[in-house]
Amino acid sequence: IDLPPQQLKVLRAIAQGKSNKEIAQEMGLSVATIKAHTGAIFRTLNGSRRFEAIRTAESVGLLGD
Repeated sequence: IDLPPQQLKVLRAIAQGKSNKEIAQEMGLSVATIKAHTGAIFRTLNGSRRFEAIRTAESVGLLGD
């Protein structure tokens, strides 16, 4: 599974338990942009919720160690 670098950064922040607002502030993006990235991540990882996306990302090694 391949994610663009910015989506991977969002995914890793989600895995750390950060909210969309926190991620947006950290990355200097709007909350709407983070929501768009989150939607794309969910579609790529075939998950509809954060925990499903995180579980899939972990199983394919996207979250590192």
